[in-house]
Amino acid sequence: MARILRIDGSGKPIALYDVGTAPIRIMETDRHLYIQTFTRLYVLEGDRLVGLQDCTTKCDLLVDEGLVLLVEDKGVRVLTEAGRPLGVALTKAPIRRAGIEDGVLVVETRTHRGRFSSPIRRS
Repeated sequence: MARILRIDGSGKPIALYDVGTAPIRIMETDRHLYIQTFTRLYVLEGDRLVGLQDCTTKCDLLVDEGLVLLVEDKGVRVLTEAGRPLGVALTKAPIRRAGIEDGVLVVETRTHRGRFSSPIRRS
């Protein structure tokens, strides 16, 4: 069991989170805290768990323009800030780079670049 201690600016503990294994990445935005382990992504809003996604060991976490991207070898899962699934972009070749540019998902492989957009709400 891994524990994460959250402290305030003066060093006082304000929260303690228990997750299954040691985190590999922790990110924080104004509203959400993202804790990624080798098997899961935990999304917290305040002290509440609002999202939970399974991850592979090679999954990379990106938070950009109000969206969360889980980038894997040949696919990108797009989530809301709260961790709710919006869609998936799959490729035949390994992904070299992915990100959000002007509200559009951009996925690049060694030889191709794709741009994906949708009228889906992010709320």
